[in-house]
Amino acid sequence: MINAAHKGIIVALRAGCPGLQDVLDYGRETTLKTPAAVLNLAHIEPDDTPEDGSGKLALRCRWEVFLVVPDRAKYEQKLRELAAVVGTLVHGHRFGLQASPANFILAEPNEFEPQFKGAKCWRVEFEQVLLFGASVWDGEGVVPEQLMVSYTPLIGAEHEADYQEVTDGSVSQF
Repeated sequence: MINAAHKGIIVALRAGCPGLQDVLDYGRETTLKTPAAVLNLAHIEPDDTPEDGSGKLALRCRWEVFLVVPDRAKYEQKLRELAAVVGTLVHGHRFGLQASPANFILAEPNEFEPQFKGAKCWRVEFEQVLLFGASVWDGEGVVPEQLMVSYTPLIGAEHEADYQEVTDGSVSQF
């Protein structure tokens, strides 16, 4: 899931910001062609999203996109505009994944990254909840073929006759 998220985010950045000369992850390149975007997965923590019934673990992933331009005055405003564009681009995006929409957190100057020495840098931060692990509905097991519903107080084995079958998303008597 992490690899798919990386690929999806990079594809979205390239498509949504065609003026970027380099879009990569973790800044492995020794020389960046600017303007550039460098993607980093900064933090993973459990999420308190209600269980979706699949048995998968929901993890909140905090992403950073470092936007890098030459350290020249003419790029000051362009860098801020680019940060706003990237924030808008990531907000609500799913990046081709079966995941929650991303949530834009902030964009701010970032002057403390040694690998971007001699350049101006802003950091765009966003989160996305991803589901990890196998679904309890994949593979073996019994998949329900019939869905029956009722309402309180007409529930339980003693009220089996009160249940209605759900067909085509509707029930006849509720």
